[in-house]
Amino acid sequence: MPQNYQLLFEQAGVGLLEFTFDGTIVLSNPCAAAFFGYPSDQLLGMNIRDLTHPEDLLKTQQALGQVLRVEVEVAVVEKRYLRVDGSIVWSRSRVSLLRDVSGEAHSCVAVIADITELKETQFDLRQANDHLRETLAGSLLSLGLALEARDLETSGHTQRVVALSVRLAQALRLQPEEIDELKQGAYLHDIGKLTIPDAILTKPGPLDAEEWSLMKMHTTAGHEIASQMPTLAQSALLVIRHHHERWDGTGYPDRLVGEDISRLARIFAVCDVYDALTSERPYKRAWTHEQAVAELLSQAARHFDPKVVATFVELMRT
Repeated sequence: MPQNYQLLFEQAGVGLLEFTFDGTIVLSNPCAAAFFGYPSDQLLGMNIRDLTHPEDLLKTQQALGQVLRVEVEVAVVEKRYLRVDGSIVWSRSRVSLLRDVSGEAHSCVAVIADITELKETQFDLRQANDHLRETLAGSLLSLGLALEARDLETSGHTQRVVALSVRLAQALRLQPEEIDELKQGAYLHDIGKLTIPDAILTKPGPLDAEEWSLMKMHTTAGHEIASQMPTLAQSALLVIRHHHERWDGTGYPDRLVGEDISRLARIFAVCDVYDALTSERPYKRAWTHEQAVAELLSQAARHFDPKVVATFVELMRT
């Protein structure tokens, strides 16, 4: 190796490894040795796979295979290594073929950047974010339960519809972040009832036309109240506003039709009505599961998204 290249190799601020096609290390610079915690001469003859965290062996093999098959010029892989003391370090490695002056590949070279601190920071941020989500969920549940305490006829409704909504969303293969947003909206779906007079909210019988008109305003009032909470997702706000919309456009408050109703609101509506039907109220007895399911099926493509109803019914059979 010419002297200037030797200096560059020795003094590079990233780890440099040359290894054979089977992974045996034949050359290492001091930065790579320090990364692994070995003296440079001890790394020679070791196999790159023996230094790799067992859970990352597959991605290592896949990256090396891409390079050897010349599918890519450079394979970039984030992976964990095990240091000599057993501790785990993270790297972002760039692996490529090492060719001689004739262009013949005789080994591989890996450029190893230490990203351990970055990964630890990401892990800490994920933990903090998870804690914030748990705190938010707990706060929203508490608020939902406080609303129930005022609306005496719906005791336990919030927790039941949240649990049902999560199960249905999972069956529909929603992403975890969408499920979190659905839960937020479910916790607060009736927050607008704070604006409804007690005489209407707790009336032990059917509402007259004027009272019903006031009751329906809880969706827009709830949307307005919840919009002041900066951490709530827009899709959660739409659950609050649109959970009384109907597939055929006869719902409220915006008379939306079909898929113009947000998906999360369509999912929640099925769970909300099912729980209302199967719960005892001062003005009605609880329906059986079979009666409630029959009602949902009869209202598919009228009140409810038919695909959501079909998935719900199948879910309830399991």
